[in-house]
Amino acid sequence: MFGELKYTSARATPELVGRKEILAQIEQAIRDVRHSYLIDIQGSGGIGKTRVVNHTLEKLAPALDPALRVAKYPVDLYHTRNHSREGLLENLYDALEGTPQEFSNYHAARERLQRISDLAELNKQRDVMVNAFLEDLNRIAQQRQLVFALDTTERLFFESDPIQQRLGLEKEKIAILIWLLRDFLPRIENAVILLSGRAERGSLRPDLQKIEGKKFLQIDLKGLTEDEALEYFDAVIRACEKPSESQDPDPEAAASIRHLSNDQRRVIFYSLCDNTQGTLTIRPIWLALAIDYWVVSFKRLLQEQPLPEWTLPIQDARNQA
Repeated sequence: MFGELKYTSARATPELVGRKEILAQIEQAIRDVRHSYLIDIQGSGGIGKTRVVNHTLEKLAPALDPALRVAKYPVDLYHTRNHSREGLLENLYDALEGTPQEFSNYHAARERLQRISDLAELNKQRDVMVNAFLEDLNRIAQQRQLVFALDTTERLFFESDPIQQRLGLEKEKIAILIWLLRDFLPRIENAVILLSGRAERGSLRPDLQKIEGKKFLQIDLKGLTEDEALEYFDAVIRACEKPSESQDPDPEAAASIRHLSNDQRRVIFYSLCDNTQGTLTIRPIWLALAIDYWVVSFKRLLQEQPLPEWTLPIQDARNQA
């Protein structure tokens, strides 16, 4: 019955678990057509920031109003190409599925830039191109509200070294961040812009709150509670049983997850959870990896000795959390 099993992951759950309140906040901002919004989503690694952003762009925003101009994917600042104005604008253009007709001024300025060899003229033309892009973008925004995202914002800060930390010096910002905060974000009209990242290297919040003409919304993403973790198991089972655009049905994986009792699922939660000021939560990435491990190793785990942590009595697992 159990042949070769497909890889299962957090992305295998088309529904978001434990994020209803957060999605409601984002939805309210998108529905507030009188204002532009900067939405800063922060959380630790593997907590689901990118998942919330992708869900907003792929499902939430288009479902609210098909007339919205929604980016197909976030601009990922992990890639150094997006640390230049030209690279970031080009990526945003692609994410918004721009056309030469819509961005005629930007296209003309970019073509002129490619023909210039003089350094001084090159820098001037770069400024012209950036201004042309923003003018074209705002012209589009007059007709349709924009929704787009910048992901992995922690990459906009350099890592501080031990000397910096000892001297109490502020973490440095790369040049593109200064431009984003002083020029790009303030000039964009009729838009909901999501920014997501970890706060370890530095936080954008103090600067984002100072930008005039836009409402600011901060979202601190937490892990899943015990009940939400149990719901996550069921969501993965449902995803394995139903085909989607990106995944075929996988009844074998669903059957292997069903083999886990509720107590076993709780033991997994307690074995991998974080204890933050007395509150136990689990990062979705750890839960997804645990489910992956169980699915891929299901037959062997039935025949051999399972992981000791997964065979603990539930009370012992709870006490060790």
